[in-house]
Amino acid sequence: MKNRVISKNKPRVLATVDLRPYSTEDVEVGFQKFDNSSVWSAFSSLKNIIFRLKGYDSIVFTSSTILTLISIFFIKIIRPTKKIFIFDIILKFPKKKHEKVTAFFKSLLLKSASGYLMIHKDWSGYQKNYNLNPEKCRYLPFKANNYGVYEKYNVRNMGYVLCCGASQRDIDTLIKAAQLIDIPVKILLPKELAEKHNTRFTQHEFPLNVTIIQDYLDKDDWYKIMADCFNVVVPIVPESLQPAGISVYLEAMLFRKPVVITDGSSTKGLLEHERHVLLVPPDDPTSLARSLERLRDDQNLYRNLAINGFEYADSLKGHDRMMRDLLAAVANWR
Repeated sequence: MKNRVISKNKPRVLATVDLRPYSTEDVEVGFQKFDNSSVWSAFSSLKNIIFRLKGYDSIVFTSSTILTLISIFFIKIIRPTKKIFIFDIILKFPKKKHEKVTAFFKSLLLKSASGYLMIHKDWSGYQKNYNLNPEKCRYLPFKANNYGVYEKYNVRNMGYVLCCGASQRDIDTLIKAAQLIDIPVKILLPKELAEKHNTRFTQHEFPLNVTIIQDYLDKDDWYKIMADCFNVVVPIVPESLQPAGISVYLEAMLFRKPVVITDGSSTKGLLEHERHVLLVPPDDPTSLARSLERLRDDQNLYRNLAINGFEYADSLKGHDRMMRDLLAAVANWR
């Protein structure tokens, strides 16, 4: 077997997500899986990465777990000349004492990275709670996961408001808002996801217009329910730092469903109120209820949000565009 020849005249990028299909004549791309499911798996992956990184200029990670950050720290020590990048950093607000300790150590480990590729533009929460250097941050737009398949679904209006997704969701505020209106609300929230993703869901009694589905649904069933809804609502807890709900609101937009969403990290610098979405303050059931009623009563507003939202989500294209942009951002980093 011939040895792989790597040109020294172009960037050489090793990635933990497979970017090889997006390589060009100007960039050399390699793939090395990183398994952070356990300490041993991460250690084994780290050894392989350190060995292979000899032939590359930089490496891209796509997670920000504590095991990933520890691995990045050791890579920086052993391969100090290599650039290290993290795509789509997910950091939560540290409320409890042990979370604050973890946040402190994460803030130290994050300094080992050369750059951060973010899918949102509001990094203030990360700066405040994790001392993230904004000069190392670059914005890289996310994409709608249903891009390329949404055309296959029959889009109808069956009259119900849909809430789906679990990350940082404020279901309690949504249920309080539902008590103030006579619009049917359907909530898709599998139990295991609610427990894992910091969902605020403490209510045990629900108004008659609220239906909660806690069974796990595959993507096809998920999209059928979304394609049938009146609009999509994305209530986010006030303390959320991460871009929670971006994938859901982009999916909804491609189905031409107007979105009502809590203003915060997922929206600032990205979406305009009454142009792309209706923004509501966090932890405010009255504002949320009034926004849902506005959509019901104002057909022009509904139509404009559906059109503008679709154009916005469609302009971001799909997974291939995002992967090409990721590779280009890393290869051309200055």
